[in-house]
Amino acid sequence: SGDHIYKMDISHMIQYHMELGADVSIAAYPTPVQDATRFGVLQVDNNYQITEFQEKPDNPNPMPDNPNMALASMGNYIFNADALSELLQHDAADAESSHDFGKDVLPYALQEGYKLQAYDFAQNPIPGQSGPNTYWRDVGTLDSYWEASMDLVAAQPEFDIYNNDWPLR
Repeated sequence: SGDHIYKMDISHMIQYHMELGADVSIAAYPTPVQDATRFGVLQVDNNYQITEFQEKPDNPNPMPDNPNMALASMGNYIFNADALSELLQHDAADAESSHDFGKDVLPYALQEGYKLQAYDFAQNPIPGQSGPNTYWRDVGTLDSYWEASMDLVAAQPEFDIYNNDWPLR
């Protein structure tokens, strides 16, 4: 996710992953359905366990409680070492695979019964920040890069670059 702008305390996601006994955890962010074609899209149950994974779908499945939004993968994954090793060995041996996490590895893991868990990015606490952690931008297009740049010059930017408790380096 080198072309993404966000703040995240990864230790919180690791703790979540371990507490739930997941094989794979994927950071997730609600995004407008029309923009979700650029991302992996997750369907989850009431416990945020992933039930379906679509990689850059033409017609993304919306969130059950909001038909205008889809739950996008942020591209941040935590794997248990054994699960990752098994999945990569299987993928390496598959001549039909394109060797891509979103297209091949994650759908196979789901199909084979591995426990995939979505991590709600908004629940990630940032010291010194009031309110939920809701700023995530993929700047993989010129338009999205420009929009993120404009976000930073706002009088009260949503992405606080002046937080002394969580400084940017």
